[in-house]
Amino acid sequence: LLFRTIELLWNLLENGDDEQVADQLNSRVTIGLLKEAFLGQVTQSHSQYHRQLRNDILVVLSLILNANPNAPVVETGFAKQLFLLASCPELRSNSPLVKNFKLTTSQEDFEFKKLLINTVVILNRNPMMGELMSSSRVLLALLSYIEPLPRKIDHQINTFHWNQSQYEDLQLHALAALSILLPHSLSEYFEYGVSTRLLLFYEWTINQDEYKSEGNSFFAKGGRNTKRSQLRYTLRLFRSLVSTKDERIYLDLCDQGIIPSLTGYLRVMIQEKSSHIDYVDLDIICDGLFILSCLGELDVHRKEIFGSEGIEMLIQILSTKSSCVCGGLGYHRLLVATIDCVWCCIVGSVINEDEFIQKQGIFSLLDLIETNPKSLQNIVLGCLLDLTENTKCLHFMMAWQGHKQDYFPHVLYNEATDTILRASEERALAVTATQNYILQQYHKHDLEFEKIFYNELIRNHIFHEKQLDRWKSFIARTSKYPLLMVAKDSQNQAIRQSRPEEKDYSGYHTVHNFEIPNLSITTFSGQFLKIESTPLEILTRH
Repeated sequence: LLFRTIELLWNLLENGDDEQVADQLNSRVTIGLLKEAFLGQVTQSHSQYHRQLRNDILVVLSLILNANPNAPVVETGFAKQLFLLASCPELRSNSPLVKNFKLTTSQEDFEFKKLLINTVVILNRNPMMGELMSSSRVLLALLSYIEPLPRKIDHQINTFHWNQSQYEDLQLHALAALSILLPHSLSEYFEYGVSTRLLLFYEWTINQDEYKSEGNSFFAKGGRNTKRSQLRYTLRLFRSLVSTKDERIYLDLCDQGIIPSLTGYLRVMIQEKSSHIDYVDLDIICDGLFILSCLGELDVHRKEIFGSEGIEMLIQILSTKSSCVCGGLGYHRLLVATIDCVWCCIVGSVINEDEFIQKQGIFSLLDLIETNPKSLQNIVLGCLLDLTENTKCLHFMMAWQGHKQDYFPHVLYNEATDTILRASEERALAVTATQNYILQQYHKHDLEFEKIFYNELIRNHIFHEKQLDRWKSFIARTSKYPLLMVAKDSQNQAIRQSRPEEKDYSGYHTVHNFEIPNLSITTFSGQFLKIESTPLEILTRH
């Protein structure tokens, strides 16, 4: 019954309205029942069935927390139990829950460990978890995975150990989780000496010792038989730490020599990978440049530590062809990170600016303006503008020649001329559109005039035809007496139909006859009478 119930809840959360379902499950009663069912399976995980059901309950809980991070897991004590299990077996505890809890290298227990780490990351969204996470020391448990591989295992001590493939997967998972958790727990960063542990692990990732990575997990994509995945997520963790802009972290990392170590490795890496940079290399380079930018942005001394090696590395990246970076798809990201590093680590330090100019770094920036689209030119021009505060920069800018033998002023003018040409083209298009509109209006006016004239012709023809028919009818009536009588009868009938019904005139003394006797007119007469008299010439003729 419990298995079917958990399966039903899982389907509802995945396929239904997750917010509505999560709101219905967001109660102490529901979370308390899930807690009881979960802990019952944890303490009775003697079979594969119980382990699978335990994992399913944890997945359902993570889905609820993902939809509603403020679910009452703290009030019910569920969060404390989850943190306790997440730090097992890395940390020892006298809690009855984990005292007799034994993990194995089975697939179910391995998935359970990864689900616990994922649940800890989701719980971190709740602002009430800070103190509980600190007291549970779950970050210290995750930090225990940050050590060089393969591990040195003392088999004389009877403790549980994951196999090599599982440990590598959990190590990368822990690094990814710490990049989210540590920025919210800076007190643990200094308490546990995270910087020293991370830098030692970073040195292992960049040394020449061979390590055959399994590369089987989600986090190990692109890192098989190398240490690239470990380096990738280590730099991502450093990036999340420096993103806090905490000066104490900056001082801690710089005092332990991260700047020269990072610039030296990136320079060698760019030399080796300049012909082909894949997406893993791109992540490593961009994260490294971002770390250097944050460290050197506001401190001249750190800019000077960046030094010659860092300047050479930046010039190499600026000279990299776009087609060599993930087939051209990652070039924009790499270029933005590089320009930002030039801005933060070179601009503002006279020593770095002079060396960057002497090593023709200005030429590399100007080449970018000529070869890249206008969407990337603004940041390059902004960087050049700040570099022009150094008087030596202008001489190199004026001496530069592009691929088409164009000087820099001329390039600034491809720009003013393009603006003028674009404005002229837009104006020409507007004039053409206006001319077309006027021509259409003239054509439309001509059609209307032609239509009116044609209608007038039709009316004239109809009028003449009616006049001709009227004349023919008049000739016929005057020349043939029967037709005249027919017209007379038609006229009388029309007169009778136009009159109102006849009344009984017997009560009147006098009744007038409206008809004029012996009238030979066969048309209706109006108010006016036109008389045509005999012409004067006839009357005066002798």
